[in-house]
Amino acid sequence: MCPVDRLPKTAVVDLDDTVFCTRERERMAKGPDGQLHWATFMRPEYVASDTPNLAVIAEVGKLARAGYTVVYLSGRDDSVRQVTEEALRRHGLPQGKVVLKRNHQVLEPDLEWKLARLYELARDHDLVVGVGDRETDWQAYAALGIAVWKVKDGQIVERSAVILEDNNA
Repeated sequence: MCPVDRLPKTAVVDLDDTVFCTRERERMAKGPDGQLHWATFMRPEYVASDTPNLAVIAEVGKLARAGYTVVYLSGRDDSVRQVTEEALRRHGLPQGKVVLKRNHQVLEPDLEWKLARLYELARDHDLVVGVGDRETDWQAYAALGIAVWKVKDGQIVERSAVILEDNNA
């Protein structure tokens, strides 16, 4: 591992209900019993129907322009990698590594899975800020001392201190 001052400053960004709104996908994936059916929720054609949260996307763009490497870390499973990467490109998000659950990891609790991936990323990245919409995202980021940006209803509603110098704003 390199000294932290030589590692790339990195923003870790969640996808579902952070970068993308999943409301329509959730509606389509609910059965007659009102329960969300995970296999249906993860169907590629449904994932492709997610809409962009433009305010969050704008902030992720600012992070990239300020020199941050962006890593997308999501509990989505690997079966939707292609539609996920296409959606990131289509909506103008900065290029970045996309870390998704492998199919055998889908039942692993989100907090444990995200913590393990964050520790792996920390070997090669200076993790500075995490952007997410769920308590488990916030807990995982805080556990590693990463600034937390909380998202609700497509907006960043709370931020730990991270100073951006956006040279292209």
